[in-house]
Amino acid sequence: MDITANFARIRTLNVSYGGAGTGTVSPKSGSFADDTIVNFTITPAAGSYFSGWSGEDAGDIHGSGPYHVHMDENITVTANFGLSTYTLSTSVDPSGAGSVARNPSQSEYNYGDEVELTATANDGYRFVGWSGHASGTSETTSVTMNGNRIVVANFEENFTLSVSVEGNGHVSADPDQDFYGPGDVVDLTATADPGWSFAGWSGDTGGTSATTSVTMNDDRSVTATFTEDEYILNVNVGDGSVSKSPDEPHYHYGNTVNLTATADAGWHFSHWGSDLEDTSTTKSVTMYSNETLTAVFEQDEYTLTVNTSGHGNVSPNGGVYLSFTDVTLTASAPDGWAFSHWTGDAEGNGNPIRIEMTGDKTVTAVFRERGDGALSVTAVKSDGTDVAGLSVKISGSLSATIHTNASGKASLNGLWAGTYKVDISASGYTSNGPKTIVLETNTDTGSATITLTPVEEEPIVEIEEPIEEPQQPAEEPVEVTEEPVEEPTQEPVVVVEVPEAPVEEPIAPPAAEPTLPSTGADYTVIMMLGIAAIAAGYGIRRRR
Repeated sequence: MDITANFARIRTLNVSYGGAGTGTVSPKSGSFADDTIVNFTITPAAGSYFSGWSGEDAGDIHGSGPYHVHMDENITVTANFGLSTYTLSTSVDPSGAGSVARNPSQSEYNYGDEVELTATANDGYRFVGWSGHASGTSETTSVTMNGNRIVVANFEENFTLSVSVEGNGHVSADPDQDFYGPGDVVDLTATADPGWSFAGWSGDTGGTSATTSVTMNDDRSVTATFTEDEYILNVNVGDGSVSKSPDEPHYHYGNTVNLTATADAGWHFSHWGSDLEDTSTTKSVTMYSNETLTAVFEQDEYTLTVNTSGHGNVSPNGGVYLSFTDVTLTASAPDGWAFSHWTGDAEGNGNPIRIEMTGDKTVTAVFRERGDGALSVTAVKSDGTDVAGLSVKISGSLSATIHTNASGKASLNGLWAGTYKVDISASGYTSNGPKTIVLETNTDTGSATITLTPVEEEPIVEIEEPIEEPQQPAEEPVEVTEEPVEEPTQEPVVVVEVPEAPVEEPIAPPAAEPTLPSTGADYTVIMMLGIAAIAAGYGIRRRR
C-alpha cells in the first residue's frame, strides 16, 4: 500500500484592542490555512464605537463593515474603539423663575457619566419638580448620560406658612413644605405637651378644634395657643389630719406634693388608700392628673392590767380595749376581807370605779382584812324634826354609805385602824361636818355627832292654774302639781290639793342596826321611811 503525506501552509491571526472605548472583534485570534479569507464581526460596547484598525498589518484588512482579511501571511492588527459623547440641555419653566446648576458642568459628557442637577428658585417662586429626562420633586437630582438629555426645572409662584406656638405644644402641617402654591390646602394639627391643653387658633385661622385647614392664596400666619392644665389633690381623712407641702388649691403637671399624715390622740396612721403595704406617714405624689387619696387611721388598742393586793376579785380583771373606752371596775371581797382602795392608774376608794383607756394602764385593787373596830354617827336636827333615814357618807380608809335609824343613829362595824371622815347631807339643811374619826387599832371604836341646821327658806311663790270643776264628788282625788326649784338650797315644793279631812302621819318603824357587808363595796343600810319623813324631806304643804 502506498501512503502519501500532504502538507498545507498555516497562517496565524492576532487581534488586540485599543482606544478609550470597549468592544469585541470575532474572531480575535486563531490559525487558518494559507489563502483563507477571514471575515470579522465587530461589536462596540454600549457608549462606544469602532474607530478603525491599526498595526503593521492594518493595510491587509479590507472592507468597511463587515471587514475581512486574506490570510496569505500571518496577520497582527489592533481594533480601536472610541467613547460616545452626549449633550445635556437644561431649562427652567417659567422663564426667570429660577436656575439649574450642573455638576460637573461640561458641554459634552461621555457615556455613563452621572451629572447632578440642582434647582434654585428665585424670590417669589418655589421649585415644584423635574420633567424631561429627570423626574421627582427634590431640588437635586442626577442624570445618567447614556444619550443626549433634555431636563426642565419647573417652578411656580409660592406662599409661605408661618406657624407659631404659645405655651407648650407643637403643630404639624400636612403637607409640610417651605413653600406652597396658589390654592394649596394645608391641614394643621395641634398637639399639646403633657400637662397642657390646646386652647385655640388665631391669625389666619380660628376655632378651638385641634385640627384646622389653611388655603394658601397668600402668605399665611397662624398661632396655636396652649394653656397649662391644673389638677386638684383631694385627701380623705378620718380621725387625723394630712398636711400638704406645698399646700395649693391647684397643681400643675409634674408637680410633687409631699403629704404627712398625723393621727388624732388615741389613733394611729395605718396606710394610704387600698395599699396595705404603704404604711409610711409621709408620701410624695406627682401630679399627672386629678388625684384622690385616702389616709386610713385606726383606733389604738390599750391593755388594762388589773392586780389585787390581799384577798379579793375585780371584774373585769383586765383586757385589751380601744382607745377612750370607759371600763368600769368593780372590786368584791370574800368573807373576812373588805375592799380598801385603788393604786396605780386609779386612785381613791370609790367602788365601782371608771377607767378611761387613754393608754396602757395598770390598776391594783387593795383589799384589807376585816378588823373589829366600829364607828357610830348621831344626826341631830336643830329644829327637832325627824332624823330617820339620813344618808351618812363615810370616806378615808373606807368608802361607804349608811343610814340613820329613827333615833338618828347609824353605825358601822368590822373596821380596821385608820382615819375615817363622816358627813350627812340633807335637803334644806346645812351640816357642820365632815367630822374625822381615827381608829388607832383594829379594835378601836369612835363616834361623831353631826348637827344639821335648816337653811333659811325663801318665800314660796305659788302659781295657781285654773282647774275645771270636776263632775265627780269632792271626795275623788284631784290633780297634783309638782313645782321643782332649781336653787341648790331650795327644797322642792309639792302643792297638793286635798280635802279638808286631816291626814294621819304614820310613824316610821325602827331600822335595823347596819353591819359591814361581805363585799365591802357598799355599806348601805336601807331604812323604811313613813309618810312623815317624806313630808319633812319634800315640804308637802296642804292647801284649801
